[in-house]
Amino acid sequence: MTHLALIEGTTIFTTVTAGRGFDLPSGGRVSPAYDGWDNGTYRLVTIADADAVPEGKRVVSTSAQTVSDAPKWVHVLEDIPPVQLRPIPRRYFFRIARSEFDLNPDGLRTIAGNTAAQAATDAGGDADAADLARDLAWIDFDMASEIRRDNPLFMAMLGPAGLTEIQADDAWRNWQAGLI
Repeated sequence: MTHLALIEGTTIFTTVTAGRGFDLPSGGRVSPAYDGWDNGTYRLVTIADADAVPEGKRVVSTSAQTVSDAPKWVHVLEDIPPVQLRPIPRRYFFRIARSEFDLNPDGLRTIAGNTAAQAATDAGGDADAADLARDLAWIDFDMASEIRRDNPLFMAMLGPAGLTEIQADDAWRNWQAGLI
């Protein structure tokens, strides 16, 4: 459905739908509305699409405005608040890993160690650095009472499932809801 701006000079009075009738501000009715219609005082012009919404923003409202002497949809944006994701108790995390990913605690411990060792190697560390990172990850894994969303183990576990960060956040929220 195409929207047109009813313009006098550079002022947009209203928007109308192409192909339908509309009322003029000075009185009278015009039908059908089409791009390029002009009666000497008022004219109709197709409204250009709004700019893409940047990541991390959401649309609050949209209006037709004059931009560079032409009508265009303009969004009012706001920041999307950061996702608040509470940690999940370790025992519940293990149940999720077993039921959804067929991983037992030993398998998770191996993933934690391998993920940490690979990160150390990727950062330029040698074999000793990788071994130390693996050992520290195992200690952290063995001692943790809860697992945080930003734990590399979580993404390492979800990586093979092909989930994006947004899908991972949604999964985490669903798992948190299971605790209530």
